[in-house]
Amino acid sequence: MNYIFSAIFLYFFLGFLLYIFQRRIVFNKSGHPGTPNDYNLDNTQEVYIKTEDNLELLSWYHKGNNSLPLLVYFHGNSFHIGDRANRIQRYIEKNWSVLLVSWRGFGGNEGNPTEKNLYKDAEAVLKWIKNNTEFKFKELVIYGESLGSGAAVELGTRYKFLSIVLEAPFTSINDIAKKKI
Repeated sequence: MNYIFSAIFLYFFLGFLLYIFQRRIVFNKSGHPGTPNDYNLDNTQEVYIKTEDNLELLSWYHKGNNSLPLLVYFHGNSFHIGDRANRIQRYIEKNWSVLLVSWRGFGGNEGNPTEKNLYKDAEAVLKWIKNNTEFKFKELVIYGESLGSGAAVELGTRYKFLSIVLEAPFTSINDIAKKKI
């Protein structure tokens, strides 16, 4: 009989721990990436994108040929934008404009990543593009990697883009949690 009570207690205790640490399991935050020059990203500048709740998100912007699309890169979990420099290098070499976005809680940015906050960050990115570049949304390629694919798909339900690219997308937050356990 003690085994049954111990098993039940252990089950609820582990469930409680998973509930408490679920954000840390799903959103594995990262440190500050350094500068674009540290990754040999020539003519790439640091920009700060202000969110509706007044956070400033460090991002990197390369202005290329305006006749080519703007690639907006939403990185995945456990990375910062420096870890993704090699991914955008090929677009920069082809003279595309590229905006490599860092989420709140990642890359030294303040704030806590949640699903809703990622959507807020993505909306802030579009507002920054509208106010600071000549690109129209129909000239944007939205690239969502893993965690970033959720925000890319959400934006795709609201706006018309040139295209949306999803790398290692997930089907739901619950599926991510199941894989992490």
